[in-house]
Amino acid sequence: MADLSLILWPSSAIAGVVRDASGRATSGMAVRLFDGRADASGTVEPRLIAATTTDDRGDYRFFHLRDGEYVIAASGGRGGGESRAFVYHPSAARFVDARRLSLEVGQELTGIDVAFTPAPPVFIGGTIRLATGEPASLYRLSALLRSTYGTIPTTYLNVNRDGRIADSNVPSGDYQLIVRADRLVRDAAGVEPSAQPGTLWAQRQLTVPLGGVTDLSVTCTPGITLDGQVVFAASAVPPRAPVRLKLQSLQVPDFASTADVEMTPGKASLFRFGDLLPGPYRLVTEPQSPLPRSWSASLRLNDVDAPDDVIDVPAAPDSSLHVNFSLQLSEFNGRLLDKSDRPAVDFFVVLFPIDPRLWTVGTRRVQQARPATDGSFMVSGLPAGDYYLAVLTDVDSRAMFDRTFLGGLAQSNPFRLTLTPGENPAQTLRVGAAR
Repeated sequence: MADLSLILWPSSAIAGVVRDASGRATSGMAVRLFDGRADASGTVEPRLIAATTTDDRGDYRFFHLRDGEYVIAASGGRGGGESRAFVYHPSAARFVDARRLSLEVGQELTGIDVAFTPAPPVFIGGTIRLATGEPASLYRLSALLRSTYGTIPTTYLNVNRDGRIADSNVPSGDYQLIVRADRLVRDAAGVEPSAQPGTLWAQRQLTVPLGGVTDLSVTCTPGITLDGQVVFAASAVPPRAPVRLKLQSLQVPDFASTADVEMTPGKASLFRFGDLLPGPYRLVTEPQSPLPRSWSASLRLNDVDAPDDVIDVPAAPDSSLHVNFSLQLSEFNGRLLDKSDRPAVDFFVVLFPIDPRLWTVGTRRVQQARPATDGSFMVSGLPAGDYYLAVLTDVDSRAMFDRTFLGGLAQSNPFRLTLTPGENPAQTLRVGAAR
């Protein structure tokens, strides 16, 4: 197969200073870089690309950036006190009001300062109730707050064990509130409840005015149950032990539901996920499960294909999930050389799917490899399909799954590859040669 030649594009940077209300540079402030472009629907929403902290001179710098449109925000760190509020460059309280920064290839924008004068916090007070009629003390309660317009980072409100919400550090604005109630094995008095442990949920939109909220009331109801079946390829040798499937919430970072499934080749094995909050989830197998990386799971929810192990659990009951395990992952290897045919070891090879619907956080379809001293590299565990291939001087692991980052790579005219199950023909890539 003919060699591939690649062109490297110079990266860009954004730098500035965060200053307090008196104009003094402030160290220890959290600074975030967001994508400033609208998505396909025309909506502009905060999508985090990178984060850093100001140094002892109040300076920050983001580097290795693609050309594009960006937004800078600062929030309370060591120098910002206890404030949760974002302040966007130059001094806006909301993401939609922030100044967009247009960054060109190889450009460094300096002097992008932030005047950190956060919006004053207000009080949120209220009560969490349980649809079961049980006392709140039987549950571990949490209230997750997501800002609609990027007013604050995603945060948790202060909730006591009796279900009272009392938090005086939230700026006014529009939010999504997700309340979770996990039943305790024993209550605060050490008494074991009669019912089995479970999880109740509530979610709603919440507008916090300048005067705050004192009468918030939310009622938690039982979560959704999702039944399903697993089919293991008939031609395969099944694992010796049950496989643990985990449905990981993409809304609530620390929530997942698990099910242990016995695998019988060619026969359906039933499972059930319980206590689910409606919304997006990713299906994964636990690290201790005896499935090698060569096995891939394809999903169908209510007879509709789910891309890349991600499903959207509906609020309505009577949904079903079909999981099919098959041996269909791919392996790609080659060598990376410079124009003089010497090993190019100071670069990264990145493969990611052509279909942007598959650019999801944590997907195994986005992978990178660093060449060995002889220039050889290998990327394994990729589902078969169509991919872009790009070569970069550096890779930020936090940006690997960012849609803006991948979109920029897709627009840089990368190479297209079609990977088939199993090992694919090796290729030699030459860096910096004209195409």
